[in-house]
Amino acid sequence: MSQWQFWWGLGFLGIGLSLVGRAWLNFDAIMKTPQAEGLVEAFGRNGARVFYIIVGVLIAILGLFILSMLDGVTAMPGLAEAPAGRPMPAVQQPPPPVPDVPNNRPPPAPADPSPAADVPSVPNFRTWTDTTGSFRVEAQLVDRGQGTVTLEKRGGETIDVPLERLSEADRSYLAEDPSTAD
Repeated sequence: MSQWQFWWGLGFLGIGLSLVGRAWLNFDAIMKTPQAEGLVEAFGRNGARVFYIIVGVLIAILGLFILSMLDGVTAMPGLAEAPAGRPMPAVQQPPPPVPDVPNNRPPPAPADPSPAADVPSVPNFRTWTDTTGSFRVEAQLVDRGQGTVTLEKRGGETIDVPLERLSEADRSYLAEDPSTAD
């Protein structure tokens, strides 16, 4: 900031504080001026004092604001200047966004919906329950025979369960799943 801003800031601060002090101490020097007589008649002497205190505070704040901009210290970014003789540093801008441009590559081939013969199937473990609801087992369906199902537990052990012993929900699952059809 330049030297004139220092003097302007100091001047506003001094005038503002002087006005506050004179109004606070009820000096006749400001209350008997032709400009103040209208305020004194309209609001009384105490009302005029309050008015001058408020105006003095505002002027002092303006002076403080001007002084705060000295040496690059400011409450408002972008108002600071570089010190004399030095260039202002460049402001780093974020890189521009990269537009979505086709890269001239063919799109990936869609996945084949039919499983390959050499790829093992993903295990389909679920909880199977008996008709009483007291027996539950986490297993996958291995085979469905005439009136029975073969289930494989997570540990690899297989069990044969008669269809009539399975819960209604499990029998519905077997009826709806096309891979379990006879």
